[in-house]
Amino acid sequence: VRSDPTGETYAKFLKPTPLEIESTRNRHVLDQLQAAGDPLTEPRNVRFAFIFSTLEDRAKLRLWAEANGLSVEPDAEWTDDEGGLWLVVDRIQRLDPEPLAVWTSELKDVAEAHGGIFDGWEAELKRGSRR
Repeated sequence: VRSDPTGETYAKFLKPTPLEIESTRNRHVLDQLQAAGDPLTEPRNVRFAFIFSTLEDRAKLRLWAEANGLSVEPDAEWTDDEGGLWLVVDRIQRLDPEPLAVWTSELKDVAEAHGGIFDGWEAELKRGSRR
């Protein structure tokens, strides 16, 4: 074992990519759904949450979401007790791990480009036969 005081070896060979990090985050939720009997094969409504500090930034992401085929329900916007401005958008999709990681990684980038934070996603549990 060689010393790596600058972290160069870690950064070059071991550090996970942003997509790998997103995939790992998603995997935790997918594992919980599967443990509850969800085979993850059926498309379902998936909700994606964002937090903003200004109404203008939230409105810009809302426009982006609508232009990119995501649904924005009437109750999709609210303000939390700490002043965070929330937006939740929906889309029907399958929970395939790789495409989901690409999509959530893109949403994280889009949120940051619009002055917000991507807070994560949730999906309805769909029980099915387990093999």
